[in-house]
This record gives sequence, C-alpha cells and structure tokens, in this order.
Amino acid sequence: TEIDGVTPYSRLAELVEDQLKENYAVRDLAVEMDLTEDYTFSDLLDTMEQENEDRADTSSSEISYGLSSYDASSYYGYWYSNLETQVVNELIQSEVQVSEDDCREYYDENPEEYTCDVAVKVLYAEIPEDDSGAWNTARQLYAALESGASETEIQDVLDVSLEELELNSIDTQAGLSGIYENRWEIASGLSEGQVYGPYEDQGALCVMKCLERRDGELVSFDQVKSQIERYLQVQEAQKIIQDRISNMEIEQGNISEKEAILQAMKS
Repeated sequence: TEIDGVTPYSRLAELVEDQLKENYAVRDLAVEMDLTEDYTFSDLLDTMEQENEDRADTSSSEISYGLSSYDASSYYGYWYSNLETQVVNELIQSEVQVSEDDCREYYDENPEEYTCDVAVKVLYAEIPEDDSGAWNTARQLYAALESGASETEIQDVLDVSLEELELNSIDTQAGLSGIYENRWEIASGLSEGQVYGPYEDQGALCVMKCLERRDGELVSFDQVKSQIERYLQVQEAQKIIQDRISNMEIEQGNISEKEAILQAMKS
C-alpha cells in the first residue's frame, strides 16, 4: 500500500541503504587508518562468539563490564560505536585543524550557549575521614570559616589546605565520572558568605564557603575554549565522514529490496 506515493518497504529500503553507507564509510576509513583490518559481518560474528566465551569464563580474573553476553545486533552496535569513536579521534589527530580564532568566532556567535544560570566561587577543603580527629577538625574548620578567619590563619592553626574553586552550571568540575557532582549541587545552592558542612563525600569530610555568587553570567572564553575546540574538531571530523558517505554507492544484489526486507522480518 502506498502512502503519499511511497510504499513502506521502499522507504525502509532507503533507511537501510543510508545506514549501510554510513557503516561502510566508517569501516573503510578505519581500514585506511590501520585502526582495524578489513572485516565482514561473518568475521564480527566470530569475534562476538569469542567475546561471549571470554565473558562466560568464570576462571578468568579479568573484570568484564557491560553485558554478560551479546547477540548479533547488540555486538554490532557496540563494535561500530567504538570504531566510529576511534575514527573520529584519529581524524582529529591527523586531518582536522581548529584554530583559536575559530573557537573565538564560535564563542562570540553563540553567547547563549555560554551564559550560565549560576556561577559561584567557593573555598573548599577535604579532610580524609581516616585522619585522627577528622570530625573535630572539620567542625573547627566550619567555625573558622563562619567567623571570617583568613586562609592563612586556618592553614596555620588547623593544618588544612583550602582550595579556591570557580564553578558554574556550564563547567561544574564534576569530573567525567561525576565524582564531584555532589559538590556542585551543594555549591550551586549556597548564597554569598554561607558555609556548608561538614559532609561526607568520597571518603572525606568536606567543608565549603561561598565567596561569590553570580547568576546569568557569560562564562569567559578561556573557561570554555577547550570545550569549543573539541566540539569544532568533532564537527569537522563528522564532515569528513559525511563526505565519504556521500560518495558511497550501493550495488544491486541478487534479490529485490522487498524480498530482502521480508526475509529479514521473518528471521
């Protein structure tokens, strides 16, 4: 049955062809860059079987993350995603060039992307929980910050190192794994002059004081330059991949698109 002059199977065939072009373009680039040897889907299935056997081997001391086993669809998605990331990173290293002027231009043209909801400057300290008298030291630190004692006085009396941090909703400094997400959640809710703590986090007793709070502030270019550079590099790498995709051609097989789709749906 046609819908708006197009049969469902022909539209599905177009989507499949587009995906095949993308997958083969990434594969060809990866082979050219020596990131992988040329492979067929059958080769990947053999690799998948070996991976599943390794993950099922309880005698191995090696820790496996993710699924306990893969089927063909999930393994291909896992393989392709990793390969695409390698290709993008290699293109960035070998072919993509992004200058500071490029980053500055993007920053100037997109101020809304770099205007943060909340920005805070805080004094922050961590006291290892296993230190002798850790809780007592943390409470004394809280009291000293409340009283307005200077950093020098605190360090001399309590022997605690204070770190001055600039945090904002664009650059929370939570870390890739989110290890400091809790610190940002607390800091972003403080008003100027407010002290918070001690609280337990990642095996330490933490105390912080908000020195400044600013809302709706444009983050400085230096703070986001590395983010912009990476974004532009990835965009340029994706353009190279798209150029390769546009030059890919699909050869007609021995069966029609309709038959291939019907067979795939039955299997």
